[in-house]
Amino acid sequence: MHEDEIRDKLAENLSIIEPGLNLVATNFRLPNDAGSIGKIDILAKDTTGAHVIIEINSGQLSESWRPAGFTRLRSVPRK
Repeated sequence: MHEDEIRDKLAENLSIIEPGLNLVATNFRLPNDAGSIGKIDILAKDTTGAHVIIEINSGQLSESWRPAGFTRLRSVPRK
């Protein structure tokens, strides 16, 4: 399955990652000051309104990678 197909299927079914996730965008563009553009595969919001970034990698994983489920990064409040 190609990465775009995985992204689209996952975007349609975000509750398999976390109940209450709402899709904001797919392929969300992040321009930077250097002029290059990065993309977030899936941008969502959780039930508290916090943004959730989901990156899809359908490439081959190294042997050192150990699947441990999904890891959820929490935002750090700005000072």
